[in-house]
Amino acid sequence: MSNRCCWTGAGSRLNHMSWADGLAFCALVHRFFPEGFEYCTLDPYDRRANFEKAFKTAETLADCPRLLDVDDLMRMQEPDWKCVYTYIQEFYRCLVVKGLVKTKKKMP
Repeated sequence: MSNRCCWTGAGSRLNHMSWADGLAFCALVHRFFPEGFEYCTLDPYDRRANFEKAFKTAETLADCPRLLDVDDLMRMQEPDWKCVYTYIQEFYRCLVVKGLVKTKKKMP
């Protein structure tokens, strides 16, 4: 079974996925670190486990700090978009540092 079995194409749909159940965070992390966990085993109703899985994997494999607190996320129906955006920016920065994504070279 493919590591991407359950979310193939989710990368292009992340804007439409709910960040509230943690699956969008997991899909984002899994896209770069499929060895980190089996996406197909995630339960959309186990929000806490999904947040923990995404943030722990990103912290371990991408050296991405846990900017979002799982307990805070559990108290919200939907995470604040500014917090989500900030986390995604930091995750991207960590991927750049690890050489996993390329950036455009700055012109002199």
